[in-house]
Amino acid sequence: MKTKRNNPIKKHLLFMVLAVSLSLAVTGCLSAPVEQGAVTNTEGTTESMAGRNEETAAPTGQNSDQEPTGTSGSDAEETVIERTEIKTSATEQSESTIEPTREPRPSESTLTIELEGMREDIATRLFMSGFDYSIYYEHEMYQVVQTSSFFDAQDQVDEFMPLSPAEALPDISFSVGHRPSADANEAMTELKRKLEALITDDEGRIGEIEAVELGVDQLPAFRIHAINGSRWDSEVYDIITVNDGTGGSYSLISRYFLEAAEGHGARFSQMADTFRLESVN
Repeated sequence: MKTKRNNPIKKHLLFMVLAVSLSLAVTGCLSAPVEQGAVTNTEGTTESMAGRNEETAAPTGQNSDQEPTGTSGSDAEETVIERTEIKTSATEQSESTIEPTREPRPSESTLTIELEGMREDIATRLFMSGFDYSIYYEHEMYQVVQTSSFFDAQDQVDEFMPLSPAEALPDISFSVGHRPSADANEAMTELKRKLEALITDDEGRIGEIEAVELGVDQLPAFRIHAINGSRWDSEVYDIITVNDGTGGSYSLISRYFLEAAEGHGARFSQMADTFRLESVN
C-alpha cells in the first residue's frame, strides 16, 4: 500500500524535473541568436557609435570654454587659402626677379668685320662690366678704363681707347655708361641736347633719332649720328641708348674723326653688335 502511495509522488517529481529541464533548454535556445546577432552587428554598432561620437563632438567644438582638439573645416579652409596665397605671392615674387638664362660667353672670340672694304678676322676678348653688361673688344688695339663721361663728368663710364693714342689727332674712344634713373628715350633726349652744343661747324650736321636694334639680343634702342664738319679730322659722334630693363638705360658713345670712320668707326660698330645685358629683372 505504501508503495502504491509513493508512485504518484515519484511521478510528480519526475514530471517537475522534466519540466524544469525543458524550460532551461528553451531558454538556452532563445538566448543564442541574441549573442550571435550582437557579434554579427558589430559593424553596425561601430557606425552607430561613430555617429554618436560625431554628434557629441559637434557641441564640444562649439563650446568656447574648451580648447579645440583639432582643426575645424573652416579653419582648415583658411589654412589652405593662406598657404595658397603665400605660395602665389612667392611665385609672383620669384617670377618678378627671375633673370634670363645665360650661357657663359667665351673669354675670347674671333670676329669678322669689314675694314676699308676688306673682310678681316680680328681676335677679341670678353669684357664683363660692373654695370651688368658684357661686350667683346679688340684687346690688341684697345684698353678699357673707367673714367668720367665726356658728356657729363658726374657719370662714370667704361671707356675703350687706343693703346697708343695719337696726340695730334682728335680723341678716339668707345664708352658705355649706365643711367639708373633715366630710360633710353630720356637719355637720348638729353644727349642730343648736349650734342647740339658740340656741333659748331657750319657744315656740321646732326641726324634724326632713329629706332634700331642693339647687340646679340637685338634690343630695341635709339641711335643718333652727328659730324662736326666735313674735314678729314672733323669729330664724329655715334650714340645709342637702350633700356636696362629696370627703368634705367645704357648709353654707347663712339667718338672718332671722319678719316677714321672705316677703321675705328667700323670696329666700334662691331663692338656694339656684341653688347649683351647680363642682368635683367
